Amino acid sequence: MANESLVTKLTISAFKDIACATAIEDPNELILQVNPQEIALKFTVKYGDATGGQSAAGSVGSSVEAAAGNSFTPQVFQKYEMPNLRIDTIVDATGVLEDPYANTYWSMDDGSEQPTVEFYIERMKKVLYNWQSEEHGPPFLLINWGSVLPSHSNDSSHPEGRYKCQLGEMEIKYTLFSAKGFPIRAEIALDFIGVEDPEKAVTGYSPDLSHLIEVKYGDNLPAMCKKIYGSPEFFLQIAKVNNLPSIYAIEPGMKLVFPPLEKASR
Repeated sequence: MANESLVTKLTISAFKDIACATAIEDPNELILQVNPQEIALKFTVKYGDATGGQSAAGSVGSSVEAAAGNSFTPQVFQKYEMPNLRIDTIVDATGVLEDPYANTYWSMDDGSEQPTVEFYIERMKKVLYNWQSEEHGPPFLLINWGSVLPSHSNDSSHPEGRYKCQLGEMEIKYTLFSAKGFPIRAEIALDFIGVEDPEKAVTGYSPDLSHLIEVKYGDNLPAMCKKIYGSPEFFLQIAKVNNLPSIYAIEPGMKLVFPPLEKASR
């Protein structure tokens, strides 16, 4: 029989930044007591049409003409959404299951040694849910386990098994209580929303999308604008957006933001 201590537990680490480089204050890691038996992934592709509407994969354009069958508006690819993830797990303080924190969270701290899952769930909230003042929202999360988890980028060259996300929803269902009313077992459903660094996003060069472009040797603003917007005339706007002192103040390796432009200005 395999040694249970060798089982790799699903781990969720919490960070202040989308790059997952700076961890939040301790506690900043959650180890699931029970690895998921099922993982649900939802993949979405965003499209737009000539009228500027948006739809997800499989949807039909929203124009009245298309709905009436009088004309057809072709769908134009906009971007891949990072997959959303659902994990169902349980937490149990009865002693039946191994404690990933060596009994740190299973007893009341008043000396009564009453079993409870309250402290583990409180840790879960701190790691996954609680407000981060620096980001004005919940922390960014990195889930690490196995090989089925999607990578932190839609670029296939990035590794699998490390999923970058934020918490979308957490549902806690208490299913067992001790004789004194302490919760000793709970079912937990976690829904995560995938996130991605802007520079790692896989998109086309649509002028209706934001782009973070790295300057290559020989690039200049008019040529870059022509490639993205179909016209070089927007180089002054791009210089202003990126706080450049001059349209010539670019160099290889610099990353420039090319935001969507109003159609009336193009």
